[in-house]
Amino acid sequence: MPDRDVLRRQRESLGAAMTDILDTVHPPVARFRLMSLGMSPALRTESFRDVVGDKGCLSCGNCVDACPVMAKQFGPIVIPNMRTSMALEHLVADQCLRCFACIRACPQTDRGLKEFALAYRRGEKVTHALLATAFLSLSLSGIALFHFREVWPEAVIGALGLVHRIAAPALALTPLVYLWLDRCHFGRRLRQIASWGRTDAEWLRQWWRAIRSRGRVSFPTFGETHPGRKAWQLSLCAAFLVFAATGSALWIGEGTLGKSLIQRVTWVHARTAMAMDVWVAIHLVRVLVRPALQRLRRMLALHGHEADLLVERAQYLG
Repeated sequence: MPDRDVLRRQRESLGAAMTDILDTVHPPVARFRLMSLGMSPALRTESFRDVVGDKGCLSCGNCVDACPVMAKQFGPIVIPNMRTSMALEHLVADQCLRCFACIRACPQTDRGLKEFALAYRRGEKVTHALLATAFLSLSLSGIALFHFREVWPEAVIGALGLVHRIAAPALALTPLVYLWLDRCHFGRRLRQIASWGRTDAEWLRQWWRAIRSRGRVSFPTFGETHPGRKAWQLSLCAAFLVFAATGSALWIGEGTLGKSLIQRVTWVHARTAMAMDVWVAIHLVRVLVRPALQRLRRMLALHGHEADLLVERAQYLG
């Protein structure tokens, strides 16, 4: 029976190793595969005894197909020696987005490690969900109250005002929620936003080249933090400060601050909200609408070639 202190130290060491792997901007699937228990113990039958516990890459290409960086830069990969975790590490390198889709797709990574990776960024995911819910609630209720107040009955106006007053402090509290849930990655995010290096300058050069090419050159990725994402996050921080100041002033009211000042504060609040609405709409198009359209385009491009693909597969298997 192993000593409990030994097991505890081993568990802490393993947790530190997995944390270090997941915090590194590099595809983690190959290293997680080596730490895995291998193929499922459910395969412990006589016919599968040679592969139980196997940690080698199967060259199935699941991690390559799941990687958004590979899909963006190379498209579908069909060359066998490029459909491995080693090829993924070589081709993606420090452009990894740390989405951990490769870990979830790997059949050689056991369930425990997949669940560890899934829960690793839970603080960021909860904060992102709170931020999105609060901002969309503020945006929709603010548009209705500011532009269409005369259209709605008093009961609806009261309900929208209540939603706006609840969503406003929820939005302001999102940084504190992130800090409370995941202090380590909160500090990491701030350091990433404040950093600047040669890769950032190279990203801007390639971004400008992609704009000038009018679609002939794809836009760069360059990891989880690049100037485009930094600009998005800095704009959110600036909007937080403006909304906090102007929202507090509007909460106090013109009885204390005066009608003229409240009018100017309302103008700043409304214009900032309008700019952020446009910015968020662009963000949603980039992360949701455009990938969906790209998948639809690939689907339509493959339509009609199913028979050719089946014949090619039959010839390969035959």
